[in-house]
Amino acid sequence: MNSFTANPIKMDKPIRWFGALQGLRAIAFLAIFLSHSGIGPFGCFGPWGVSLFLMMSGFLMSYRYLQKSNTPTFGFSFVWSKLKKLYPLHIIMMIAKLPFAFVYLFRGWVSLALLLVAICLNVTLLQIWIPNESLYTLLNGPSWFMCVIALAYLFFPIFLSALRNIDSVLSAFKMLMIFIIVHVFFSLVSTYLLKAGFNPEYIKWLTYYFPPVRCCDFGIGGILGWLYLHRASRESSHHESWFQISCLLFCFLLIAASMYVYTYRVTILGLDSFRFSLLFLPSTMLLIWLLSTATGVVEKAWSIKPLQWVAEMSPYAFLIHDVVIRYIWIVFQMCFSDAPRLIGFLVSLLLTLFLSYLWRKLSTNLQFDLGAIAIDRVDRGNK
Repeated sequence: MNSFTANPIKMDKPIRWFGALQGLRAIAFLAIFLSHSGIGPFGCFGPWGVSLFLMMSGFLMSYRYLQKSNTPTFGFSFVWSKLKKLYPLHIIMMIAKLPFAFVYLFRGWVSLALLLVAICLNVTLLQIWIPNESLYTLLNGPSWFMCVIALAYLFFPIFLSALRNIDSVLSAFKMLMIFIIVHVFFSLVSTYLLKAGFNPEYIKWLTYYFPPVRCCDFGIGGILGWLYLHRASRESSHHESWFQISCLLFCFLLIAASMYVYTYRVTILGLDSFRFSLLFLPSTMLLIWLLSTATGVVEKAWSIKPLQWVAEMSPYAFLIHDVVIRYIWIVFQMCFSDAPRLIGFLVSLLLTLFLSYLWRKLSTNLQFDLGAIAIDRVDRGNK
C-alpha cells in the first residue's frame, strides 16, 4: 500500500493512556501559572502553555473518538457533557473575583453597566467574543479558555466526521495547512490593523483570544491524533532513546528561540502580531508528536507521579490560580511586605493545587451521591 494511503482505524479497541502527554499537561499549567505570577520575565510561558492545552485537547479528543463506532451529536448537550465538571467552579471563581470588581467600581475604573454586562457574559461563556479587555478580565480572566473550548466541543462532531473522511496522509496535511493558513491570515490582518492605528489590545484579542482562531490549535491537535492512529495502524519500530532525546533537545531549542522572539518582540518580515499564537505552533506540534510517540526512558521521565498528579489537578487549577494569586498578593502586601516574591509564588502555587484537590474530591463525591440518588429513585419507581 502507498505510504500516503490511510489504513483503516480499528474501532472500539482499548484506549492508550498517554503518560508523557499528561506530564506535558502539568508542565503547560505550571508555565501558565508562572506567566501570571509576576516574577521574572516569564510572560512568554502563557501563550506557549495555552497553545499546548488546546492542541493536546484536540489530539486526545480525536484519538479517543476516532476509535469509537458512534459519533457524538452536534449540539449543546455534548458541550455541556464536557464542561459540566468545570462550569460550577467557573461560577464560584467569578463570585470570588467580584470583590475586586466592586473595588474597581467604587474607584470609578469601571461602570456598573459594564460590570453587569461582564457578569452576564461570563455566566453564558460569551465574554471573549467581544473585544473589550474589561469584559474578559474584570472577572476570572483565565475562564476565557472555556469560551474557546466550548466552541471547539460544539463543532467537534462535524470535525470528527471530516477526520473520518480523510483517506490519505496527504489529505491530512492539506487540512493541517488550512488551520495554519487561518493563523497566518489573521496575523497578517492584525499587522495591517496595527499599522492603521488600531488599539494593540484589539490586535492581541484577534490573534490570541478570538475563539475561531484559537480553535485552529484544537483542530491541529485533532489532525495529529489522526496521524498518530494512522502511524499506529502500521508496523513501526521503536526509536532508540538517544534519538528521542535528540529530537526533544532540538524541540526545546525551538521553544527557547520562540520565547526569545516573543519576549524581545523580534519582528520577522515586518510582522509582530504573529507572536501571540502562530509563533508557538511549530514547537508545540513537534513536542506533542514526540511525546505521544515516546517510549522507554523518555516516556518514563515525563510520566513521573508528581507530574501525573499535577496534570489531574490542572483543569481545576487553571480556573482557580488567578484568583488565588491576587488574594495572596494582597495578604503579602498587608502582612509580609518584606517577604521575597518567590515565597508568595510558592504559597500561591501550593494553595492553588490544594484547592484544586479539594474541589476534585468534592465534585466527584457530589456526582457519586447524585448518581446514587437517581438510581435509588429509579429502583423505587420499578417496585
